[in-house]
Amino acid sequence: MGLRSALEGIPWWGYGVVGVCYLVFIGFRLFEGSSLSTPGLVVRVGLGWWLIIVSYLKYYGYV
Repeated sequence: MGLRSALEGIPWWGYGVVGVCYLVFIGFRLFEGSSLSTPGLVVRVGLGWWLIIVSYLKYYGYV
């Protein structure tokens, strides 16, 4: 079983759940006072939004 087939088996809502949880986790870390560098923060927030966007694309059948 390859990585591609494993990723194709994830339902559309799985990407959105992971993305939202990841963004909430980042928010809690920032609220607690953890310092994240600006480039690192941009990459992490971008990854969270990318997962949410992929979930919508999978839901509508574009991916």
